This record gives sequence, structure tokens and C-alpha cells, in this order.
Amino acid sequence: MRWVGCDVVHCGFWINWSKGAVYGSTLTLPTSWGLVLAAVLAMFLKLIGDHLWGISCFAIHQLNSTPKKQDDMYHQLQLILRNTESTATLISNSIKLGHGHKGARFEAYRRSLLLVILASFHTLAFYGAGSFSSQVITRNDGVRTRSKSCGLMAEPSEFSNITDDAIFESANAFLIMAGNGWRKANSYSRACYSQTGGNSTVCNIYVRQAIPYNLTSVPCPFDSKICIGPGIELDPGLIHSDLHLGLNTRPKDRISVRKVLTCAPLAGENYSDGLQTIPEGLILGPGYPSGTLWQGWKFGPSVWLEDTASEYTFVIDEPFYRSGDKAYNMIWLTKFLNNRTLTEHPFEPIPELQSNDSDTIIVGLMNRMVYRTAIRDPWYDAQNCSNTTLINELTTGCKATNMLSWIGCQERYQFCTHNEEHCTPLTGLYAISNKVETWKALNKNQQAVFELLWQVIYGTQLNFQLGFVGLDSLIANEYLWPDGFGLAVSGKLPDNQWEIEIANWMNITLAAMQRSVLLYARPPEFDAGPGISSLKYIRSPSTPEAQLLCHEVKARSKSHISFSVLGFFLTISLGLLIISTNLTLAKVVGALQNYSGKGHYKRLEWIENGFFQLQRMAAEGRGVGPWTRREKDVPMLVEYGHLFSLTGSSMKGRWSRAESYELREMRGGMDDGDGDEEIVEGRVMGSTEVRGEEDTTQLLRS
Repeated sequence: MRWVGCDVVHCGFWINWSKGAVYGSTLTLPTSWGLVLAAVLAMFLKLIGDHLWGISCFAIHQLNSTPKKQDDMYHQLQLILRNTESTATLISNSIKLGHGHKGARFEAYRRSLLLVILASFHTLAFYGAGSFSSQVITRNDGVRTRSKSCGLMAEPSEFSNITDDAIFESANAFLIMAGNGWRKANSYSRACYSQTGGNSTVCNIYVRQAIPYNLTSVPCPFDSKICIGPGIELDPGLIHSDLHLGLNTRPKDRISVRKVLTCAPLAGENYSDGLQTIPEGLILGPGYPSGTLWQGWKFGPSVWLEDTASEYTFVIDEPFYRSGDKAYNMIWLTKFLNNRTLTEHPFEPIPELQSNDSDTIIVGLMNRMVYRTAIRDPWYDAQNCSNTTLINELTTGCKATNMLSWIGCQERYQFCTHNEEHCTPLTGLYAISNKVETWKALNKNQQAVFELLWQVIYGTQLNFQLGFVGLDSLIANEYLWPDGFGLAVSGKLPDNQWEIEIANWMNITLAAMQRSVLLYARPPEFDAGPGISSLKYIRSPSTPEAQLLCHEVKARSKSHISFSVLGFFLTISLGLLIISTNLTLAKVVGALQNYSGKGHYKRLEWIENGFFQLQRMAAEGRGVGPWTRREKDVPMLVEYGHLFSLTGSSMKGRWSRAESYELREMRGGMDDGDGDEEIVEGRVMGSTEVRGEEDTTQLLRS
């Protein structure tokens, strides 16, 4: 029967190359079987602890042993050390020892205190070591994924002719799958990149819960006269393909990528003529009567407005602004560096926005909300306050100062090899070719990783994010009053709300990067239409090295447990060493003591403190003997078959000799046929009938 969950996760042995070939050796099992293995390991650790305690007791016993005559407490403590197999038993027996010595309890407790402390320390230390060992052995840093398909969604070559069934189905699958992916990246970033969502269960998906980055204040990245104050720069540094994104390649095949996002609020009104009447001959569409007001912004001529108002980048009419039913709207355009395809850069930035080392994106925000007090954030700017009836006694409201507020951003990228000896310039994405022929330093495995990362970066650009989840990604939505009550009101926003939004854009981008790598190995399957699987539109990798990456992507799974093979091996090996040492230590030390002639008393005291030898001495004290194997763990009577009772006399108040000592004789194979052993009663050796050891020996021989 196939293990549950092993169709999406590799179950068995594999190597986590981010930790090396030895320490990275990993065993992954379904949780049910992993818990069984963990339970067996826990019992084994308990066994190790008991044997380690046995070694400690032997060492203390031998250190304490002395041929000088000692009192009863000494011998009782030595007896406890010899016959105690657990710390709990030693503590219990030590308490009994102190309780039993009436009149000398303080002395008994004082002399056993060190043993109790040592036993307690051993218990705590071992449980701590056991917890540490379980952390070393049990891993939560990833499993290796597997899937029946692999690759990225093929982007349609064109969207214009969607009347063609094949083009429509391809565009439909791509847009649905991409939109679903961006929505999940948005949700993940809210839950796992925020300061309050780190403990959410949905965060246990990728090898890293979040990719950290630095947010710093920087001067305006454009010409200073177009900015409203300084900007911010978000830089995660080099994002490693293995450590951050989960590509399980050898360290030398790692490729790192860096994305730097720099943004600043723009003084858009300085590049606009304000509200004006639509010029004669300019047709924006039906429903725009003569005298309609509009406003345009001149950040550079736009291809999209080529036939209407080529001098403007964006144009908004007042009726759309007044009648819109959304709290916020966004419009944006991107200029990609070194991309000469006309449709890919629909505007040519003005000199103030030009950049020779980045892709440039302009984002406008249309704010229709009413606030109780003025909002001074430069992007959500709402300082047009007046007396108005909003709801009940709310008579003052502040609306947006301008129809649109602007932010300008620059995106720059860089790729590096594992040792950072070879890096591309920090520049726009299209300035870095997605073909590796121009990057001679890469081997074939690195080429496969680089091409995959380039595609991941391409699909997670800011313009795609704004297109799929732009409005939904705005943190300002969390301040809106419920729309179901028809209240176009928002709570107060902080003065740096635009910085919060930019940081959230970076969060979503990084989450989308993590998700894209995982989806390369395990694309989601859904119906893009009746009977049309989304997997039909997955573009499979074309090279053997890229195909190998399909089976080398790590993720995290709550349904599986991974074990460190090295930690498991070391624990088992060390445990077996401790167990074997405890089982042989007394014999080896005793043999050395016997051979050297030193410590003979220590050896004999250890032997005679054993409970079998103590029983022998008790029997001899009551006249039962003679015994052989006096220096072994288990003594025995010289002649086999004698029966005796050690407590019979005690029951009658006599404490000297055994009440009976019988000899069992063998007749007919020890059985007379009725299943009962046949006993021939020998002489009874009561306390008045035995004359001494010589008489007893003679009696036995008779």
C-alpha cells in the first residue's frame, strides 16, 4: 500500500545540499510513520539515560569503596549505588534510607544529599540532551517535492485575437492561473511577512517563512524637482536560489538574484494643466458631452494616447472620477530599459524621470474617500476639507486634494554565481539577457538555475502585480468603513502610508518569487474550462538540467517529518557505545583490578553488593550452603536440587537458621506420571539440630 502524501513529497532518503552531503543527508516519512520512529527513538534515548546512570553509579561506588570498617549507612548507600538502575529509584531509596534511620535522619539525609543532587542533575541534563537530540534529529527545514508534471505556465504570444478559440483558451488559462497565484501571494504576504502573522499555520509552506530586506530613506531617485521629499529603497540583498527559494542544488550551482525597489512621491500637479474643458475635436468616447472637464499629466508621451493626446501620459475625465464606485483606483505605465518592443514601453519618460540603469514605473492613485480629518500622506493626500453631512453628527469631511496622486518607482536586478565572483550589473531586467550565451562563466546546471530565476523575476515584476492584485493589495483598504452600508468613509491614515504600501508591494513580490519556484516543480491543476486541464498549458523544461530541477525543489510540509540521517546515526552509535560500556565496565575494571592486584576490595565489594550475592549471604546466614561462584554476578549451590525457605523461621519469630532444607531426588525423569514432582524429604535442620557448618556440609554430602 502506497504511503499517503508520498505522491507530492519524496518519501525516503535524499540530500539537502544546503547543509552539505553529510549533514544534509535526510530521511522523510509521512507523519504517521515519522511519529512511530520518533517514539522508538524516545524510548531508545530513555534506555541510553538509564545505562549512562549505571556507569555513574559504578564510578561513585568504586570511588567510595574502602576496606576500612564503616557504619550501616555507608553499606546501605553502597548497596543503593550497586542495585539502582534509574535516578528515580535512587532518589526514592535515599529518602527511605533517611526516613528509616530514626534519631539519625539528618545525618542520613546529609550523606545521601550529594547522590540525590547528582541524580536530579542527571535527570534534568539528560532530558535537556534528549530534547536537543530530537531537535538535531528531527528537521523542519524542508521536504523534497515531487509531481507528475513540471514547468511554468506558457504566456500567450498575443491577447488581441481572442475570438480564436485556441488563443482564448490559452489566454484564459494563463490569466486565471496567474491571477490565482498573485492572490495567494498577496494573502501569504499579509499573513507571513507582517509582524503579527508569523505564527500562522499558512506560513509553513516555503523553506523560508519570509525573505528579509532593508528599508532605508534615500534621496529622490529622479530629478529632485519632480519629487515631493526623499524616497525609500527596499533591498533584500542577494536572494539565494537554494537557501531562500528552495532549489536543492549543490552550493556551487547556486545562482543568486537581487531586486532593488526605489520609490518616491511625485509632484504630479507640476506636470499638469489642471482641470480643463475637453478640446474641440478630441473624442474620448460616447457619453462625454461638450464642456466635460478633464485633466492630463505630462510625464512623457504615451503610445496608448497617440491618436488623442500624444503630449499626455495619462488623461482622466471628471465624470469618471465623480461617479466611480470604488474607494480607490490606480493607473500605471512602465518603461523597460533596453526593451525595444513598442508595446512593452507605452511611454517615453520626460528627462526628469529618465534612468539609464533601471526600469521605471509611474503609479497614479485616485482617492474617492472622505476622512474625518486631513490626510497629509503625499500619496493619499486629502486636505480638501469642508463642512458636509456624512453620517449623524459627522459634519466635517476631507477629500482628496487632487484627482490623482503619483508615485514613481525604479526596479533594478542583479544575478550572481555562488561565490559572487561573477555578477551582472545592477540594472533593468531586459538589460540582462535571459539567454546564458552572454554569460560564459556558467556551467550547465547554473545555466538551468539562471534561466529559471530569470523567468521567475520576469513574472513577478511590479507591473504584473499591479495588474492582477493592485487595488486588493492596498493596505489602506483595511481602514475603510464597510461598503455594505454605503458609507464612503475611511479611518485616518498615517503620514507615511505610501511607504507602508511600497513595503507591502515588496512583500508580495518576494512571496510571489517563493511561490513561483515551488509551482515550477508542482504546478496546480484545475479546470480552465469544461474538461480542459490547466496542465495542458504548462511549458515543460527543454534541457536535462532544467528537468532535473523539477525533482530538486524543497518546501515544508505538516504532513511529513524529516530526520537527519547523521544525527540519527550518531545518536544510535553513541547510545550503543554507552549501553555496551555499562554492560562491560564492571567486568573490565574488575579484570584489571584482579590482574594488577590493586583494588581487590573494590572489586569484591561491587560483586557482593549485588542482590544475588546478598541473597547468598542471607542464605548462608541461615545455614543454607555451601555456595559456588562467589565472585560472579549469580552464585549457585554446590549441589543442584536443594530446596529451602528463608522466611519460614521468620514467620515464627526465629531469625537464625532456615526451617527446612530438602533434597530433591530424580526419579523417573522427575515425574511419577501424574504431573507432580516426587520429593523425598531429607533431614530437617532446625536451629537446635545443626551443630555448625561442618555438620551441615557432612549432612549435605550424606
